[in-house]
Parts: sequence; structure tokens; C-alpha cells
Amino acid sequence: MQNVYTKTEAKILDNGVSGVYTIGKKDQKEEKEMATRKERLEKCGWTIHAALDDRMFVAETNQGDWEVLYFYIDGLDETPMVEGYFTSSLSNKAIDMLYDKPDEFLKEFYFHCVNSIPDWYMKEDGFYK
Repeated sequence: MQNVYTKTEAKILDNGVSGVYTIGKKDQKEEKEMATRKERLEKCGWTIHAALDDRMFVAETNQGDWEVLYFYIDGLDETPMVEGYFTSSLSNKAIDMLYDKPDEFLKEFYFHCVNSIPDWYMKEDGFYK
């Protein structure tokens, strides 16, 4: 797939040359930035059962384990982070809601996980590797 930018749409590139440019396949960095988190998770083999605002997910690993994934920005340097909660960290009531009504579970995420510590966390860019 090729995108063609006309002179009126083109901007000056890093080399200072402007004009008509033919852009081939986007590089991986651009593709990664354009994909939603849901798309990136699915590409890595996760099955998404529910999503809220592309920042919270009820997801299933390719081994069949369910987790709650929460994406956020951390600290003054605004580092994109992700943390995960295993079902073993949730109450029985929360687990029932997670499996039966995952969309509702995400809407009440903070209520269910207020006293929970994430089972794991890491920088988002390392998560997809």
C-alpha cells in the first residue's frame, strides 16, 4: 500500500527538501503508534473479552488465563505503564462478575481492586515484545 502526498500536503522533511513524496509501507514505529492497544494485544495473542477507553481490558492469554490489564501514565516523565491483576487476586464476587459480565466489571474496576496490589507491572513498550 502506498500513500502519496502532493505538494500542498507535504511538509519539509528532515533533509530540508519539500515536494511530492511517495511513502511506502510505514515503519514499525509508526505502525505501533497508530494501532490501538486492543489491536496490539490481539496481535500478541491476547483475546479481549472487554475494553474500556483503550486503557482497561479483561483479556485472556493464549494459555487460557484471564487477567485485568490497566494502562496508565506514570510520573513526571509520563512513562506509559501497564499493570496486571490475576483472577487469584480478586474476591469471589469480583471473579464471578469478571467472567459473567466483563464490561460491567471494568466499569467497577476501582471498586473491585481498591485494596489489591497489582500482580505485576512494567513499562508499556516492553510489554508487547
